[in-house]
Amino acid sequence: MRAAIIPVSTLIPVLAMLATAHANAASAEPEHPSINVNGVAFIATSPDEATWHVSLWTDDKSFATSRTLNDQQTAALTEALTKAGLAATAVTQSAYSQTQRWDQQRDKPNVFVGWRTTREFTICLTDMKNYPAVNDAIATTADAVDGGPDRSLTVDRVDFDVSNPTEVRAKARTNALLAARTKAIAMAAALDCTIGAPLQISESSSSWGYNSNSALTLGGAMAESSPVLSGQTSISAEVNVTFALIPKAAP
Repeated sequence: MRAAIIPVSTLIPVLAMLATAHANAASAEPEHPSINVNGVAFIATSPDEATWHVSLWTDDKSFATSRTLNDQQTAALTEALTKAGLAATAVTQSAYSQTQRWDQQRDKPNVFVGWRTTREFTICLTDMKNYPAVNDAIATTADAVDGGPDRSLTVDRVDFDVSNPTEVRAKARTNALLAARTKAIAMAAALDCTIGAPLQISESSSSWGYNSNSALTLGGAMAESSPVLSGQTSISAEVNVTFALIPKAAP
């Protein structure tokens, strides 16, 4: 007996109806109740590393003299840091340039002023007990360099960090998860429910930041709104957790 052949055009509407029925059945299934909360935690810890970003420039009409002056000031800075107990490997030259300087004239040819030699350094400290000595060495050198209009040493910024950020972040993350669970329990109780196992967990963010450079450098006070004490680093973590929501049994 020969089998009947069903045209494809006939099957398409049937398949579409079956797919729609399956989708409707799935959507009709009851969803498990859940509660979604976020948790945030901050860990305050004292930084144990400091990095100065320093710029040193010297000006002169002569290309060679501008460079020589810069070499001399660089040597003075290096010597001061060595006397402060900092290893030579802790000072890194991150940039070097020699550029022409021109005085812009309106309706007249520009006037050549001279050459500027610029060096940028990073000065890394891993023993914070030496912070005052190193900071004073940089400040003293800056005062000496700034004695003339043709040279300047500036501290662009000071970064403070911790040597074990992974360990501290892990602790902050754990505290954030506990905070999320506490929040979920309180919210569920208000609705006469309890929570079950976590259904989904995600980390929203993890960050750190020194609250104020001036606090550690100058001993200044923190803003009252800050949760961090003077001279400390704040490492934070934020998580998002979905728990099963379980209605309490009727008495």
